[in-house]
Amino acid sequence: MFKDKKVFLAYLSVCIIWGSTYLAIRIGVESLPPMLFAGTRFIMASGTMLFYAKVRGLKFPEKKIDYIHTFITGLFLLTGANGLVVFSEQYIESGMVSLMIAICPLLIMIIEVLILKAYKIRMTAVIGTIIGFSGVAFLVVSNSNLGHFNTLGMTLGLLAPVFWAVGSVYSKYNKVNGDIVPVIAFQMLAGGVGQLIIALARNEFAMLQGIEASGVFSWLYLIIFGSIIGYSSYIYILKHLPASVAGTYAYVNPVVAVILGGLILNEKISFEVILSTLIILIGVVMVTQTKKEKNI
Repeated sequence: MFKDKKVFLAYLSVCIIWGSTYLAIRIGVESLPPMLFAGTRFIMASGTMLFYAKVRGLKFPEKKIDYIHTFITGLFLLTGANGLVVFSEQYIESGMVSLMIAICPLLIMIIEVLILKAYKIRMTAVIGTIIGFSGVAFLVVSNSNLGHFNTLGMTLGLLAPVFWAVGSVYSKYNKVNGDIVPVIAFQMLAGGVGQLIIALARNEFAMLQGIEASGVFSWLYLIIFGSIIGYSSYIYILKHLPASVAGTYAYVNPVVAVILGGLILNEKISFEVILSTLIILIGVVMVTQTKKEKNI
């Protein structure tokens, strides 16, 4: 799967770094308005990367259609998926949100196979898909019974992977000419502007008060590691691996997120959460390890 060392390192960074971003987001939204927090993060990261691309003389996209594809990807992945994650973490624990995002590979497989008909899959993958969604259903139902259920938080958390899966597949099948750094920077710009528009609509600037040092540190961490390093690595592996394989970083993210949430924020690691994790990951592994044959 990883014949190129750079692809492997990019994949590994996404697995670990993005697992930690759930914790950083949870800390950030405790003192900063969600869309303002997220939007400014991507605008800052975008500006930094565009400056770097200009200084290095990297090739920018030239055609209008390239910018359209780039902006659409940014709106789905960042304004949509990331925005929903940030909103949901105001209401539910970071580890739980990461478990919901873990169904991304399953959704990507469904889009590629059933809608785009890019691959044929075996019955094992179908069973894996059912198992994976059963794990998410168990997570939702068990937390409802335990009194941890928040309807809005759960709904937003479940919608986020839908946007992420659509954006990932769109990016994979709509290639953009130009070096990867400026392309990613424009995706972040589109996503950040979209989030700031939502922030303005919600009058979040008026909510900005009592900023804590922890919120600022989490904001900086997300700019440098979550956006510039993590997001860049994800787009890089999308260019070199099938979208369904690139999306398997979501196997590791919940493990990292649940452990960090428990250690730093004292989030409860219940038996139900552990069992949900195992069920979801078994389903995802069954899907992605099943041999796929391209349609002709």
